[in-house]
Amino acid sequence: MKRTLYTSHPADFDYEAIKADYIEFSLDGNEDMYSESDMIAWHYEEINMDGEIVEYDMKEISKTAGKVFVFGTVGLWNGRMIVGEIVDSLDRRIARAMEDYNRITLDRDLAIEAVHHDGTNHYTIRQLKPDLSEIQRENFENKLDEGLISKRDITHYTRSLRPLIARYYGF
Repeated sequence: MKRTLYTSHPADFDYEAIKADYIEFSLDGNEDMYSESDMIAWHYEEINMDGEIVEYDMKEISKTAGKVFVFGTVGLWNGRMIVGEIVDSLDRRIARAMEDYNRITLDRDLAIEAVHHDGTNHYTIRQLKPDLSEIQRENFENKLDEGLISKRDITHYTRSLRPLIARYYGF
């Protein structure tokens, strides 16, 4: 089951629910003071707080995740580019991936969709298997550096973060 852990993408907003929450929590039920622009500003403040919570959560998950492999495609002004890297910190990498509008989801894998002025970046994040030998890790890194990573390599050297994240969130 695909779960959205965080979104700042306007297509995901339920504006009627946001309006009801804004009137109830920000205006103390006084609908006469309603302003759509104020409501949107209020909602983005709420989203920023949600983003800080997700950032904290990912920092906690990082403590047990170890090294992660981030791969995907990025939208550039001159086309798309395939990217991949091994990083030590899940939370820092997620913070670096964030753009204008973001969606972090968990299905089989942790995924980020980050929309910006040049296009959309799509990332998948997986945990490096902790029992890899130093030689196996170097072999994986060499394949990554040479652009020779296959789907088989990804499943051989990495595993889904879903069990860690599901355990953390309790689902």
